[in-house]
Amino acid sequence: AEIREIIGNPDVLKTASKSNAICGVLLEAKALGLGAEAASMGEMVHALNLGFDPEKVVFDSPVKTIKDLEFAIKGQ
Repeated sequence: AEIREIIGNPDVLKTASKSNAICGVLLEAKALGLGAEAASMGEMVHALNLGFDPEKVVFDSPVKTIKDLEFAIKGQ
C-alpha cells in the first residue's frame, strides 16, 4: 500500500522523532498527516519546532521529570 493510503488508518498516527532527526523526513511525515513520537524533551521540542500539532506529539518516555511533564502539559 502507498503511504498516503495507510495514513487513513487510525493505527498509524506517528513517526519517531529519534529515528527521523533529519528535518526533511519529519516535515514530509507532518505533511502526510502523521504525528510525532518523542522519547525525550529534545525530541519533543524538535517536533514542536518543526510545527507538529502538540495534540499529535506522543511523549512516551518511561522516565520523565516534573519539569518534562509540566512542559508537555502546558507547552512551556
